[in-house]
Amino acid sequence: MTVGIAALLLVGVAAVALTVLSQSERSPAAQPTAPPPSTPLTSSPSPSPTTATTTTATSTTSTTTTPPPVSLEGEGYQDAAGVQPAYKDQASGGATMGYIEEGDWAAYPGVPLTVPLTVTARVSSASNGGTIEFRDGAALGPLLGTVQVPGTGDWASFTTVSTVLSPGSSDTLVLRFTGGPGYLLDVDSFEVVATG
Repeated sequence: MTVGIAALLLVGVAAVALTVLSQSERSPAAQPTAPPPSTPLTSSPSPSPTTATTTTATSTTSTTTTPPPVSLEGEGYQDAAGVQPAYKDQASGGATMGYIEEGDWAAYPGVPLTVPLTVTARVSSASNGGTIEFRDGAALGPLLGTVQVPGTGDWASFTTVSTVLSPGSSDTLVLRFTGGPGYLLDVDSFEVVATG
């Protein structure tokens, strides 16, 4: 009897399976579908990079980055010839760049020179003073500007002088000094700010 029930159950399961199978053959949704035929591209071609990026004279823009102000101590040079620190209480940082004579120079890297700049320097001179030449990249590099330093009466008596520099091409500002025999001037500190 158990064999008979098992056989009946087996026949019933097979009948259900055949019914489901036969219905799936008739139903279009159950059939695998072929991919749609490919259709030719009818949209217009993408514009070329030149047409996508056309500009006119009235819409041309230019971006220039303005460098931040740079403040430097005179004695904070990285490379120099002839100059040395001169220690004094009245100087910012306790010292100046001193003992400056004709042809001496000091280099300060990290000063972006590619835009017009205003330089303001705190200086002193117990002599007749002298001239500071601001040069691009080297002691005899292109001259960007000059400023005259007057005599202040004492090495510890400071005044401020300023000038505007033409743009250069490097990031090293060099101060070169002229003015005749003897010690010319001291440079306590200076600030470089983009003009405009």
